Amino acid sequence: MTSRQLLLALLLVGVASIGWVAWLTTPATPPITAAAPPVRAPLPSPTNDTAAAIPTDLLPVEVAIGRQLSAILLPDGTGQLPAIEQTRAEIGIARISAEDWAEYQAWLASGASHGGPATALALASVVEWLAAPLQPAPGHLLVGPLAVPPADAYLLLVDAPASQQIYLSVVSAPADSAAPLSAGRLQPSAYTGLRLQPQGPAGQVADVYLRRVAAEGESALETQGWLHLLNQRAPALAAALVGDSPLRLVAGETQELLPWPADTGVELRSSAGDTSLELPLQAERITSASLDLAQLTATLTLEGQLLTRNGEPVSAAISTLGGQRTMSDAEGRFQLPGIAATTASTLFIDRLAPLAESTPDPLAEVLPQQLHLEFDPALAEPVTAGVVRQQWRLPGYVWLVLTDPPATEGQAEGEYPLFQLQRWEGDAGWQTVATTPFRSTPEGLAAGVNAAGRYLLEVATSPLSQRWSAPAELSLDSGTVTTQLLANTTALRHQLELHQGGRVLADMPLEVLAGNGLPPVELRTDSSGRLQLPPTGLETIYLQIRGEERQIALDPSGVTRVEMGGEALR
Repeated sequence: MTSRQLLLALLLVGVASIGWVAWLTTPATPPITAAAPPVRAPLPSPTNDTAAAIPTDLLPVEVAIGRQLSAILLPDGTGQLPAIEQTRAEIGIARISAEDWAEYQAWLASGASHGGPATALALASVVEWLAAPLQPAPGHLLVGPLAVPPADAYLLLVDAPASQQIYLSVVSAPADSAAPLSAGRLQPSAYTGLRLQPQGPAGQVADVYLRRVAAEGESALETQGWLHLLNQRAPALAAALVGDSPLRLVAGETQELLPWPADTGVELRSSAGDTSLELPLQAERITSASLDLAQLTATLTLEGQLLTRNGEPVSAAISTLGGQRTMSDAEGRFQLPGIAATTASTLFIDRLAPLAESTPDPLAEVLPQQLHLEFDPALAEPVTAGVVRQQWRLPGYVWLVLTDPPATEGQAEGEYPLFQLQRWEGDAGWQTVATTPFRSTPEGLAAGVNAAGRYLLEVATSPLSQRWSAPAELSLDSGTVTTQLLANTTALRHQLELHQGGRVLADMPLEVLAGNGLPPVELRTDSSGRLQLPPTGLETIYLQIRGEERQIALDPSGVTRVEMGGEALR
């Protein structure tokens, strides 16, 4: 994969899932082929469409019909036009992958909740760049007309480095595949940029990655245009921007970050990822800035201590910060050198050993296996030059106790009963908490909670039988909160009668599923081919016998006759 393909692939995921964000270091997606896009309704025009159609008298008659793309480039504020021989015009062919289009349609069908792209155009990615001709005309320059293949959108990029200007426009595809395409009449934008002057002892270096602190209003395709331009003009700068490789700053050697879009700032992040500095930019101006490299290389030593909420030391806990890793001693103390001295960061704690059992209470001071703690050097206690100290009291679990665990009647053997802790997540509804401890207590079954919120317990005694507890609000100071199972007023007993070819399927082993992700349960018919199901509120279940799976609609009467097909099941 080329650097350009990687840049575009990295960008596409961030755009499709959460819209455009300032960070450009997003995970890569599978490459998009240049095949024609699937048939779909035409996309709406971009909200920033300049859309003033090019007057037809400016276009040669023989190319005014067909899928041709053109644009008019207007002079800058001084009346100057870029020199054609020093200007490069390109058209990016942007498409939406079939997979992203299907996900977008499903998102719309679901009510377009939980965030998503502002428009379908945000899903498009440039898969090919075509060189476009430039022609002089009275008072302007004409781009094209250029024959272009079918696409969901087109991105026009005109780079005029001699005058430090750029023209950029997104054109959505019209419903009529033969209609001319126009980017309209475009005004130029001047480059923004940063001219860094690193300061420090001779030979001092700092390897940095870059992050755009972007201005609002830039579309995802326009961002791809800037990335394409950077990859052509300053590939090392582009690689540092998307996290491929760091950009090396050397004391006394000026480093230009050019060209750069009209952002509000640029953030320099050390190669270790633990120190960052933000430098402001001025739109359409090259800003000069002096940078003390010590700001990106200064470190300190952290002397930390981990205690429980009750003040007991937490030993044998792995602490990781800024690439450094160590273990706490018997007093809960640890030391981490080489920590960034200028920026806040996150301390990761892995609990490897349980606390000594000083009480028979199974819920006493149980700590989560993993914790994320904030560390800000400015708030830590100074000890000596380059050494700071901080103490953390780790939040133990609070407990949601189910006081009436279900009776075993109708309970499936093996993996059941299954318990899940669920938390209310607003628009997303009830979501399962993936990792939480469960403890048996004299009062019932307790589930550990390490974040405030609204919780309930789901209990399954078979794939057909599920019940839920009453919701309860918990805070980190709650201690223990009790709840009870809600009455299941919709659960009914059902009997299946299994037949094949006019005879009953007696003493037949089978699996029962519910299509809800719960493990199947193995049951067996009696001598009359009957199968008594556990109480269930489901209307449809699945039976699997010797590799044959059947979807069964349960009769409201409580008795359902099932005729199995295929060869004799013996």
